[in-house]
Amino acid sequence: MAYSYPTREDYFFVSHDPESIRQEQKYLEQRRKQQTQYAIAQQLSALDKDEYGDEMIKDMFESEKKILPDVESIDAQSEIQWYMRPYLLDFLVEAHTAFALTSETFFLTLNILDRYCSKRTVYRRHYQLVGCTAMLIAAKYDELSKQVPHVRELANMCCQLYDEDMFIQMERHVLMTLEWHIGAPTTAAFLRSAFDDGDIDTELEHMSLYLAEIALYQRDFVSKRPSELAKATLALAQIILNRRSYLSPHHWASQYNDKLLILLSQHIRKRSKVLYQKYERPHASCVAITLDSFFAQHDAIAHPNNVAPPTPEASPEHRPVMQTPPKQRYSVNVNMPPTPPITPSADSCFQGYQDVGCCKAPDTPAQTPTDAIQSHQNSFPILVGA
Repeated sequence: MAYSYPTREDYFFVSHDPESIRQEQKYLEQRRKQQTQYAIAQQLSALDKDEYGDEMIKDMFESEKKILPDVESIDAQSEIQWYMRPYLLDFLVEAHTAFALTSETFFLTLNILDRYCSKRTVYRRHYQLVGCTAMLIAAKYDELSKQVPHVRELANMCCQLYDEDMFIQMERHVLMTLEWHIGAPTTAAFLRSAFDDGDIDTELEHMSLYLAEIALYQRDFVSKRPSELAKATLALAQIILNRRSYLSPHHWASQYNDKLLILLSQHIRKRSKVLYQKYERPHASCVAITLDSFFAQHDAIAHPNNVAPPTPEASPEHRPVMQTPPKQRYSVNVNMPPTPPITPSADSCFQGYQDVGCCKAPDTPAQTPTDAIQSHQNSFPILVGA
């Protein structure tokens, strides 16, 4: 018997249609084969890690030195500026979520983008094109063939600002510029290797990825080694979630850099609204909300007397009357096609980020959880880095 959604008020009904039954059986058989293949892949991965794990980590440490972008070369760009980066990353986060790509694909996308910008002059009008092309190349490298976005879909997401031939030409140019060196050990790859060595903790994994993606928005972390950034994000996530380290003191992920950890803690308040919406959902363990709670507790401890008094309730005669505002009259045709997204100018670069401070440093130094980190180091002896 096959179950299908009804057209009447019943919650579901049983279909005896032979075609529906055949489709249901075919779907169940495909799911059974996929689960079997996944179980076999997990067993083979565990065997490979036991036999070649040390060599794989050693090779990742050697390879990451060759794929680091050059921040000074990006600084020398004539048209693209660092304030444009958060806008492009917000677009890539939304595209990455829409195509349901993996975290490693997103980190590889930014690595390809930064390496290309380190070697070629990029015009402002082509910045979004380079970012989308980098995501296309990263998806072809990491994802299954059915998950790779089509060029037509990327062109539609850019509101036809670039035609399909431009994506193909840019893809060829990026590959030739990078000399076809695409594979790179990213921060997500190092985090996955660290999580494989311990018990499953989904919330800790999501928090580490959230902190690592926040770091991608900042210039200070572009040239940092992925392994060092992975160790710092993992240690900071354990402090925020009040977790004890599950790794041995001699594990590579236990020896983090204290200065990098403090630098990361000073930037995690500067997060994008788009990234916040991505990690506030239940499938991401709501780690964005958890991080806000951590900041609220830290601020309450740091400033116990700095509490705003409650707003007095207005008297009935002074309460404002809620009225519907008049409709705005448009001088142009309201059915006109949407304007393609463009890279913002310097005058409007900070609009939309005033609350989170992603692009602009605040006038006064923001409160950082540095004190919380120092107070937790005594209770986390395993996490103290070299």
